[in-house]
Amino acid sequence: MLPGNFVGYVKAYLMQTFGYWHIGTTSGIVCEINTDELGIQNTDLVEKITGADIQNSMDSVANRLPTIPLFGNIYNIAFMVWVSFFYCLVMIMRKRSRYILPVVPLLAIWATMMVAVPTFCDFRYMFSFHLAMPILLITMFIKREKSKDQ
Repeated sequence: MLPGNFVGYVKAYLMQTFGYWHIGTTSGIVCEINTDELGIQNTDLVEKITGADIQNSMDSVANRLPTIPLFGNIYNIAFMVWVSFFYCLVMIMRKRSRYILPVVPLLAIWATMMVAVPTFCDFRYMFSFHLAMPILLITMFIKREKSKDQ
């Protein structure tokens, strides 16, 4: 069926992998637990200890954070993937390609997601990029020391 429907296949593939390469895409998947059936109770420890209810303030900050350009990209899957590709490019240009080795597993995870993606944009599958980002940024900006022979 592929030859007769090639354009449709490509569009379907791009839409299925959209969140892993397009900056600005967020997931709308939310997990909801029915607390009545399970007997789970929410306890606000801050209110219990201090008497101050800050839950609404925290919710409004958490909802506004992704709309701020700098902070919104921190939680974006595709942004972290593109930063990793940029990191590889910078390391190649600086002739420090051995620093790319730690990024290879990350890019393998991304490639696996591009081949067999379960959802169009799910943060948990690419969380390793967010964990590795501080190390990548530190190694990108560390200057190489000149040896005494040079």
